[in-house]
Amino acid sequence: MTRGILALTFVLLILAPQQPRAARDRMVYGIATLTTCGVWMDYFDAESGSGADDLYMKFALRSWVHGFVSGASAARTVSTEFGRVAEAEIVPWITNYCRQNPTNDIDDAADELLASLLSVKE
Repeated sequence: MTRGILALTFVLLILAPQQPRAARDRMVYGIATLTTCGVWMDYFDAESGSGADDLYMKFALRSWVHGFVSGASAARTVSTEFGRVAEAEIVPWITNYCRQNPTNDIDDAADELLASLLSVKE
């Protein structure tokens, strides 16, 4: 019963209409615009993570970041470094960024990941 309620809550959170947030000249939608790096650390930092057993939230956050990177890669018309990053490297990269910037949003972390993949310094 509890698991079913959690699953329903998760689905409603993902599907609920959310206001987009302008992030560096583009619109960003989804859970990461409402979630700080501090929350990410609760789920993904092995040392201090208190919500590590919440598989639904971990899946939602990880999926958002993977989708963000995949979408950015698909939108590019030139060869990039995106193809050289392994999926397994993304979560540790975001976790390291979030450890250093706990008040930033997760979409900020994803932007920085893209910048590092493109070797762009802003």
